[in-house]
Amino acid sequence: MTQTTLSPAPSQLRVPSRGRLTGVRVRDFRRSAWAGPTDRISRADVVLRRTPDGDVAVLARTGALLGLLPTSWVRSVDFDLWTAERRGATAVAQAYLGGTREESDLFVLLGWTGR
Repeated sequence: MTQTTLSPAPSQLRVPSRGRLTGVRVRDFRRSAWAGPTDRISRADVVLRRTPDGDVAVLARTGALLGLLPTSWVRSVDFDLWTAERRGATAVAQAYLGGTREESDLFVLLGWTGR
């Protein structure tokens, strides 16, 4: 089982900073760029970064693009990303693989207010 960082380094801001967690499927997932755990139980940290197009990129720790957050979730993480940028920190979230081995998808744990 892969170890994950429980508390972020001073140069990191954990996303989400509030709310319940829910797995959000990453769109256009690039399986070949995923170097995290493949056992469907472990989680790995990924970096979230805003793009000039208004999307949120999901990046591996190496900087490789893994995919994008669904458009409907961009507003949900906007404040956390803005806060990270203002602090000069990296926005870090946890991710895991789901689905079958042949057709796996990447999911990022994001905050959900439970309205």
